[in-house]
Amino acid sequence: MILRPRRSRTAGFLGVSVAIVAYGVWHAWHGMSGPTWAGWGLAAFGSLGVVLCVALLLPNGWYLRVEPRGFTHCHFFLAHLYRWTELQRVTVGVVGSSKSVIVEFASPGGGTRKRAFSADMYGVAVQELIDLLNRYRERYLNGRVV
Repeated sequence: MILRPRRSRTAGFLGVSVAIVAYGVWHAWHGMSGPTWAGWGLAAFGSLGVVLCVALLLPNGWYLRVEPRGFTHCHFFLAHLYRWTELQRVTVGVVGSSKSVIVEFASPGGGTRKRAFSADMYGVAVQELIDLLNRYRERYLNGRVV
């Protein structure tokens, strides 16, 4: 199973980012009431949003894939496999002001390490993503095929 970012929301953010870039360039070239560096700064800021949105929209740029060995999280084309055998528990946590899925892993040194995932990014509820990961973990660890 592969979860990808919501395309409609990402396309909306891309449109806003392109508008910010266009306004910044227009402001810099026409030198409205402020300094031109402010327009170029705004264009640079909007460009970061364009790059992020393009990465989110490309097929292998950003995803969460559940597979027999574990689950793979890919962001900006960098994929990392988290093995089911390393996973200790999946819970709800708060990161900033929003609820996230917190995954705890056994650390080689004996402690635990945590990783937060935004369920909203993939268009699912936090509890739904927790249930999905726990269900697949149980199936794969018990040798059953999904």
